[in-house]
Amino acid sequence: MKPEIKIMSGHDYKKVIINNDRPLINFDDTNLGGNNQNLDLDINYDGGNQYIIIKKKLKQDEKIIGLGEKAFDILKNRHSFTMYNSDPVGYKRYDDPLYLSIPFLISVSENIKGIFINSTSRIDIDIGIEEYDKLTVKIYNKSSTVYIFEPDNFNDLYRDYTGLTGKTFMPPLWALGHQISRYSYYPEDEIYNVIDNYKKYTDISAIYLDIDYMDKFKIFTFDRNKFPDNKRLLDNLHKRDVKLVTIIDPGVKLDQNYSVFKNGICHYMENNNDEIYTSKLWPGNSAMPDFFNEEAYNWWKSEIKNFINNTDGIWLDMNEPSLFNEFKTIDPEAVHNINGSKVKHKYLHNAYAYFEVKATYEAISEEKNDIFIVSRSGYAGIQKYAAIWTGDNTSGEDDLKLQISMMISLNLSGISVCGCDLGGFVGQSSPELVSKYYKMALLFPFYRNHKDKYSNDQEIYKLPELYRNEIIDSVNKRYDLIDYIYSIIYESHLYGFPVVKPLFYYDYKDMDAYYINDEYILGNLLYAPQIYGKDRKLYIPSGKWLNINDFSVISGSKYITTDEKYPLYLKNNSMLIINNKLIVFGKSELIMYRDNKEIKIEFDGKNINSNYPLDYEIIFF
Repeated sequence: MKPEIKIMSGHDYKKVIINNDRPLINFDDTNLGGNNQNLDLDINYDGGNQYIIIKKKLKQDEKIIGLGEKAFDILKNRHSFTMYNSDPVGYKRYDDPLYLSIPFLISVSENIKGIFINSTSRIDIDIGIEEYDKLTVKIYNKSSTVYIFEPDNFNDLYRDYTGLTGKTFMPPLWALGHQISRYSYYPEDEIYNVIDNYKKYTDISAIYLDIDYMDKFKIFTFDRNKFPDNKRLLDNLHKRDVKLVTIIDPGVKLDQNYSVFKNGICHYMENNNDEIYTSKLWPGNSAMPDFFNEEAYNWWKSEIKNFINNTDGIWLDMNEPSLFNEFKTIDPEAVHNINGSKVKHKYLHNAYAYFEVKATYEAISEEKNDIFIVSRSGYAGIQKYAAIWTGDNTSGEDDLKLQISMMISLNLSGISVCGCDLGGFVGQSSPELVSKYYKMALLFPFYRNHKDKYSNDQEIYKLPELYRNEIIDSVNKRYDLIDYIYSIIYESHLYGFPVVKPLFYYDYKDMDAYYINDEYILGNLLYAPQIYGKDRKLYIPSGKWLNINDFSVISGSKYITTDEKYPLYLKNNSMLIINNKLIVFGKSELIMYRDNKEIKIEFDGKNINSNYPLDYEIIFF
């Protein structure tokens, strides 16, 4: 059965509207017009199962990448995936789905094609399994909207894609520092003890409070036996130059003596009998805010505003949402009230966290300028509002490599401020393994040590001196590079480019680079984490690269072996800030954000120019 299809074309992409779709998240695409019927997708509708089927021919040399947070290598060929936000505690390689769904894939052969399916319902994607020569997409809804991008290079792709879905938010500088967390640190005096012990060895920029800080797990509350004075806690942390980030879950405890629950009456989801939909979460029976309803959305904003002075940042967790029931999430048949209409949850599931985060971001931005939110779940466009971390990873040697490919895939899907739990959240992590996590994630935008209460201690002051010193060295190296990391995030904020990039980013025809899952590029700086032992083999992609350790120049498209502690290589015609030095490698420019000002540095081969006084030692190559 053929659905009704309308194809609209603009300068940058095509928009395919299937069955008069009116998407929940209607991204701004006002530059589109006309009706162009040229399309290489076969679109049908299965009336019996009520899903849309999209098929695309797969070429022999075609490579499929992207698809957001997936526990797979960068290359996604010969795998199938489900887009339905889930909570797979202690996930490992090939577990699917995970916490966050971004239905944006990139096809690369003789050229680049981006395909973004703007549907918040479940989507199944099969890449050459069901049919060897076909990419098959099943959208479990009666209508959908698909965007098709056909750029000349990756930079153009991300200008277009993030021009549609939104550019990267600009985090405060402290949010890029070394952060610590535990499920859970308490009471108040122990928070100070942890920080003071850390500070004997290295800097920390923030400490996180997990769910045990709450009064019986009720959101927007503090357990006064553990934390009797919020203002005192904040003041004492700020005296130590440490920020506080507190966790918030979406579930609201059913308690008629609990003001948050009472304030939320008429703002919760319902079941088919017009009753408040309830399920089990940490506090027991809980109601779920209906973030798609305008009045409920504004109520949540008011609760955030009432709470925000207690903390420096918000950590949104369990927002897939994750619940303790047979579905492990909201019943697909539960209903939302949107503009007077009732819509089943299954059609909106993947956007639940998106609207929670958006409301939280708007509430904080109306109260203060220093905004930082980290979320476990989300949807396309979440990069406008929050950082993402990859959830409850499992400690292990394989997870080290897996997190690199997950970071790259998230960035290829528009989410650039992201990271993982250093040390691994679930399972035992040896001191050596913890040190390797710190090395591996050296240039990840989000850099947080976080551990489950049922697993070992991994605070660095508790580790043997050998591994403690290795971690201190990694943290110091990160701070040497933090101005550069921040400048690359600002570039992403301006233009939408990924912060963490795959090795084929600048030359998509470098076929060997697609198979490298244990290296990454931040901005124009290639990093090959030394996680295998004394030395390692690494791939240098095409072009010329400057070894930052010995300042030798190497031509790429080849493998080399190194025993350097931090193998770092700067791409030709680039600048790098490291340890208060500005390294200039050929004609280049760098855009920074500093002291609330945009700073542009340019080198034309003869002269260096800047619109702001530079306090770096400048080294030319």
